[in-house]
Amino acid sequence: MKNIFFISLFAITMVFSSDLDTLVQEGYEAYQKRDYNNAMQLYKKACDSNIVLGCAYLGNLYYEGSGVTRDTKKAMQLYGRACDNGVSWACFNLSIAYEKKLIYTYKKACSGGAYEGCLNLGNFYLYGSIVNKDFFTAAKLYKKACDGGFERACYNLGLLYTKGNGVKQSYLKASQLFRKACIGGDMVGCNDLGVLYDKGLGVKHDSKKAVRLFLKACNAKTYIGCNNLGVSYEYGKGVKKNIKKAIEFLSKACDGGVADGCYNLGIFYDNKKRVKDNIFNAKEFYTKACNLGDKKACVKLKNKRFK
Repeated sequence: MKNIFFISLFAITMVFSSDLDTLVQEGYEAYQKRDYNNAMQLYKKACDSNIVLGCAYLGNLYYEGSGVTRDTKKAMQLYGRACDNGVSWACFNLSIAYEKKLIYTYKKACSGGAYEGCLNLGNFYLYGSIVNKDFFTAAKLYKKACDGGFERACYNLGLLYTKGNGVKQSYLKASQLFRKACIGGDMVGCNDLGVLYDKGLGVKHDSKKAVRLFLKACNAKTYIGCNNLGVSYEYGKGVKKNIKKAIEFLSKACDGGVADGCYNLGIFYDNKKRVKDNIFNAKEFYTKACNLGDKKACVKLKNKRFK
């Protein structure tokens, strides 16, 4: 409620400085005196007269339960009406109300055995959106969803095990979860399992198995797998070294929006030892990588050769 109330006060300052509406002003004065019933009647009268600012403040009363029975659904309807008619802070309040409603509904879904709700709720705790970041709670929710058959939850839990966030760090446990995700059709899980095989983390080092997993992910248009497959061909890990195939798969990764794929292509074209020097192509791929957020590529572009 603090967020909504803050926005409301700010908006009121803006409105009253322009003397836009007496009803809304009187409603605000009643609200300040905690005369919520009178404030509700004034805001409702304004809203019924198509003064949408009144609708927005009436939404606040319903959201708070001040002068009326608390009714989030009604509040959201009023915020929506005001938002659609240009009251920007009502749009913000509407988003807050939706987010809190999401948390409530996901919790109900998860506790009722709808495990996708556990997965989505876990994501909120993982990233700290709407709720405070809490890896331990995220891990518990992912485990529940994973046990309920949601492969992406298995993958997300595996990531937590690789970093030791909310759980004791374990590459072995991560590999088991990535494998479960991969078998269930989560191709990012296949790719990351391949990475573990490539590095020998939690599993016996096996570059050939890593290549098979990268290929599986790449064929399913999980383009990070294409990048890793390209790197495997570049260095001859698990396959015979083949620069042509390396460029083919790195190009596929780059076209799929993987910054590393573009950066690695830039390196190819920028290195005379590997392919014919081509500054134009190198700059093109470094630029693509930089635009995709690769800081290394952005640094490369500062070289005077690319000016």
